[in-house]
Amino acid sequence: AALDTDSRRESSVLALSGSFVSPLHFILEANDYRTTEFMMKLWRYYQENPEFINNAYYLREFEGVMIKHITSAEENYHIETEGGLNINAPLAARLKSSFGMGKGGSGSFFGNDWETIIYTDFEGPYQKSRLFSALPTPREVSRYLQGISLVFQKAQDLPLMIEGVEHKHFLIVEGIPENMTDNFWAIENVQPGVYDGTPSLSAQSFYDSESRASGCRFTISGRPLASNFRGAVENRPSKLNARYKIRSKEPVNGVYLSFDIDEEIQTSSHPIANISEGSFDLSKKDGWNFAFQWRFAIDIEDRYNPVNFDVQPYIGNLLVRRSDKELAVRIVNVEPDVARKRFYLTLETQESFPLERIDNSNMLSYNLSLDVHLENRRSSITSVRPVKSILKFPAIKPKEESPQPTAEVQPQLPALPAPGTDAEGQAPVVPAVDDN
Repeated sequence: AALDTDSRRESSVLALSGSFVSPLHFILEANDYRTTEFMMKLWRYYQENPEFINNAYYLREFEGVMIKHITSAEENYHIETEGGLNINAPLAARLKSSFGMGKGGSGSFFGNDWETIIYTDFEGPYQKSRLFSALPTPREVSRYLQGISLVFQKAQDLPLMIEGVEHKHFLIVEGIPENMTDNFWAIENVQPGVYDGTPSLSAQSFYDSESRASGCRFTISGRPLASNFRGAVENRPSKLNARYKIRSKEPVNGVYLSFDIDEEIQTSSHPIANISEGSFDLSKKDGWNFAFQWRFAIDIEDRYNPVNFDVQPYIGNLLVRRSDKELAVRIVNVEPDVARKRFYLTLETQESFPLERIDNSNMLSYNLSLDVHLENRRSSITSVRPVKSILKFPAIKPKEESPQPTAEVQPQLPALPAPGTDAEGQAPVVPAVDDN
């Protein structure tokens, strides 16, 4: 116990002599989150102190001595055995040359609770003007941020851009201080062709406890442009390039902070509709007349944009055609099948035909086209999907013409002779008797 008490009463004075380099020199050369954090704080400093714009410097290095009185035996023993310094403080510095106490080399240490002596003998090569360096100007800070590569993140629940549903993506910038996130940034110069209008921008600070990284997380939200999801599936774009600019709301000396964004966003054509499984049937009408029916299925693929199967879809632009002749049909039934993700449709001809005229052995092909309007479960938007297929109906035999009755031919009588002429085969005319 006595020895332990004596050891704890041991004290010493530690002096370090050499060239001391400011940590800002290394931070500015790092080009990582530390550089970003310093640049942002410098920008804020310029905002609050505009008189220092283009007139700010920092002490890059100096020659001198740093002295510390050490009263802890454990701390003294640690320094003696390891030749290093580990004094806890917020500001780090570096040694460029050797130092005393029997230990040589260079290293980093924390510099609070130290007495600093700076050599002021500026005769010869040691010049005061060489100790300072100019801090980056607002334009240099802006240029640095424009060269940063932002980390692009997709939304986990909805990574693809789909029709009718608001799309979100995120951009991560490490090093931006918390007080320069919310209500500090704006979005502009949004390239047309991706969003319906201008997307919204929000910024929140973040901290990762595992990596201890902190910074700003930008969220860009916008409704996709509907025209990108219309028409045939093969004609729709599989990806879109979102181009826009994120800039600070307020300038410093007429200069803004900004990020130029050009990110590729994958799209989904869901819901996708296709026709399958068609079959022909007859529907009895008045007497022995029958109408033609064609029952088929519309298969729906909607993994990324679920369809509401509780709502019957509207069918528009229904057309059945063979060559240039259109066949008049109507929809008589629409039946959903949620388990198989399909709708069954039954079409029927408006005209009916006698059974004896229906030629089942000669099936004719017709082109079928229609638009199916599908209500999205995630939004109130209705997706219109054009579909095409082939249906087959029997040929119609021509009507049999009934035989017409033959008219009886009457013999034609000879014409009567003209007066005063003798007709062959006729008796001569007897002259009238004169009584006088």
